[in-house]
Amino acid sequence: MLFGDKTRKDPRVTLLDVATPGPRGGAFADALPTINACLNATSVILIFAGRRAAARHEADKHKRLMLSALLASTVFLALYLTRFYLTGTHRFVGADVLRYAYLAILFSHMILAVLVVPLVFRTIF
Repeated sequence: MLFGDKTRKDPRVTLLDVATPGPRGGAFADALPTINACLNATSVILIFAGRRAAARHEADKHKRLMLSALLASTVFLALYLTRFYLTGTHRFVGADVLRYAYLAILFSHMILAVLVVPLVFRTIF
């Protein structure tokens, strides 16, 4: 279910749902994966558009697009951390072979995500 807690009949978000850590997050937490996917897609589109603007020597447009991509990625990070706070960690329930592949991708992703932060700051400032 995209919005609303599956165990409740009332799908409205309450302040308690949004502010409670752990497995409760209500409709807001249920919507976060979809919102985050949209933010990531937006970032990718903006980055490609920025690359195209740079290739066409449109420096101002390139700068606006790249800063917009950075903003979308920053909002993604904030909402990703909010989802983690509200719902906690999630276990991979697939087959062991898939689990090991998933964990290898996850850990390399985490390491690269941390390593890219100084590069972003160096590029921006």
